[in-house]
Amino acid sequence: MKIYMSVFITVLLLLSVSVQAGIVVKMSQETEGMNIQSQQTMFIDKDRLRMEMSGQEENQTIIFRGDKNVFWVIDNEKKSYFEMTEDDIVKLKSQMENMQKMMKEQMKNMPEEQRKMMEKMMPTSMPSGEKEKTTYTKKASGVKVGKWTTTHYEGTIKGKKSDELWTVDWSQVGFDRADFVVMTKMADFFSALSQEATDFMQVGSEEWEKEMGISGMPVRWVDYMNGDKTSEGSLQDISKKDLDASLFELPTGFSKDQSPWDKQSKEMNP
Repeated sequence: MKIYMSVFITVLLLLSVSVQAGIVVKMSQETEGMNIQSQQTMFIDKDRLRMEMSGQEENQTIIFRGDKNVFWVIDNEKKSYFEMTEDDIVKLKSQMENMQKMMKEQMKNMPEEQRKMMEKMMPTSMPSGEKEKTTYTKKASGVKVGKWTTTHYEGTIKGKKSDELWTVDWSQVGFDRADFVVMTKMADFFSALSQEATDFMQVGSEEWEKEMGISGMPVRWVDYMNGDKTSEGSLQDISKKDLDASLFELPTGFSKDQSPWDKQSKEMNP
């Protein structure tokens, strides 16, 4: 599942010295045709977020600290982590732009059929890539999804189905748009890298709903590529709980590693 579809709820504005009242969100995800299932649990506070991801293919934790403007990716198996700062985001954007330029230069000498295939494979989320707008259409109201009564939306890009969403009114889950403090911080943090990711980090905000033509909070989602189903996920539970401040700190004894793009850069430029 795209990380920007998992991160769609945030934060109660309550804080104490060592224990913070926050939100715990549990989700599940399944990749079509690969029999890969995963679970995600998010712990959300006013200016920080922790997501634990586990399954056959992953055992990873991410932490965003809006108070420090830092994003940590933690590998629980290797007991290591790498971090991203705003300077790293700018550097990564430059690397991605250079990579895209190189790909486009290489594609000039390709046969037309091969070039078109490469163009389809190029990620639209790259900073200099052209983003295709998703058009959403309301399909039905009053659709039961678990314990929720939802509205069903279908998204299309150039006439092909891109995703489906089932949303609930905020009153059903006990939250409202005023709880979106950390999402705004994350959107600002990643804005230089990918506008697409930034858009989906603001799921549920008035701006997002107006832009996308959607209302409410997603509790089920299905992703498609070229009209074929690729994955689906759902919200399993959401609750308000006291959160220990240590949840948003790096684990003791874990070593700092290079980021994947720094490693790749060294391999390409020894």
